[in-house]
Amino acid sequence: MGRHADNGYALVEVLIATAVASLALAAAAGLLVASARAVSESDAETTATWLAMTHLESWRSSSTPVPDMHQRVDGRFDVHLRADRDTAEPLLWHVRVSITGARLRVPILLQSVTTREAP
Repeated sequence: MGRHADNGYALVEVLIATAVASLALAAAAGLLVASARAVSESDAETTATWLAMTHLESWRSSSTPVPDMHQRVDGRFDVHLRADRDTAEPLLWHVRVSITGARLRVPILLQSVTTREAP
C-alpha cells in the first residue's frame, strides 16, 4: 500500500478518503437539519409569544372583554384566554393566555394581573 512512483494512489487509499469525506458531509448535513429545526421552533415560539401579548392587550383595551375565549389562529396555534375576577378585590382581574401548537415544544403561557371595571 502507499503511493508508488508512477502508479498514483492505491484503491484502498481512495476508498478510505471517500469514506472520510462521506462521514464529514453526513455530519455537516445533520448540523444543517438541526439548525433549520431550531430556527423553525424559535419562529413558532416568537409568533406564539406575540399572539399571547396581542390577545392580552386586546382584552385589556376591549370595552366588553370576554372572560373565556378559544380561538384557532393561522391554522397553526390554539389560543385560550381566561380572565377571572379576584374574589377579594372586584376591580382586579387575573388573565391567562395559553398558546399551543404543533410546532411548539411547550405551550406558551402569559399571565397578568390587571385592574379594570367589571364587564
